[in-house]
Order: sequence, then structure tokens, then C-alpha cells
Amino acid sequence: MHYEHLCEAPSPMEQGEDVAVRRKQIAEDAQEALALFRSGKLLARPVEDVIASLEAALLEPDED
Repeated sequence: MHYEHLCEAPSPMEQGEDVAVRRKQIAEDAQEALALFRSGKLLARPVEDVIASLEAALLEPDED
């Protein structure tokens, strides 16, 4: 087996492509969330509730 590729850092071009792909995914997720909110399927919640939900999720064991 060859493991050399595991130690190589991605090239700047590869990093740029990764960033572009991630930005596109974030934009798509935001558009989907906005559409859900506007259709009434995603309700506004107090920021404290959202933060508490996120903190609770961090404490949950991983589902491996």
C-alpha cells in the first residue's frame, strides 16, 4: 500500500475548489432554509433556545 498521498497537503488550487464547493453548499442551505421559513415550515425561535439546542447536541454521543 502507498500512503504518500495521505501526507500531502492539498494544493492552493484544490483548497480554492474546496472553498468554492463549501460556499455553494452554504448558499444552497441558506436558500432552502429561507424557503422553509417563508412557507411557515421553519419557525422563528429565540436565540437562547437555538443555542441551548446546539449545546445539547454537542453533548450527545456520536452515532458511529
